Amino acid sequence: QGVKLRELKDMEGNLIKTTYFSGSTNESISEELQTGDLVLFSRPCSMMRPCGSVACLGTKLTATASQIMPYDHCAVVILKRDGTPQLMEQTWSKGAQLRPYDLRIVRSLAETIVVRPLHFRRTKSMQRRILRSWHRSTNAA
Repeated sequence: QGVKLRELKDMEGNLIKTTYFSGSTNESISEELQTGDLVLFSRPCSMMRPCGSVACLGTKLTATASQIMPYDHCAVVILKRDGTPQLMEQTWSKGAQLRPYDLRIVRSLAETIVVRPLHFRRTKSMQRRILRSWHRSTNAA
């Protein structure tokens, strides 16, 4: 897919952090993300397990019939308190999850990934409410 990450390690060689290369397009995009932005994925349905494959094909066929771009998965960006972008998503196998944006993009098998920024005023209280709501829903499960 061409996404390149840089691994930062301590003196003993233990991984401290994984990050994009400075100045890369991926780093620029991740720095511009805001809570509420959408990330759309178009994944190869044939590489999934049978149930996921059927759901993927159904989603793409429905989207194609209604002349929407054929994406089969969506995630919502949530900025943590330290500004690190996370992706909130629901999966068939693991339920609701919050994952680091950069690792999710790198590990994705998607053929196409599109970031759709939503244009609305975001406030600190809105971001706190979203995080609280997320924590409640994942702790209740």
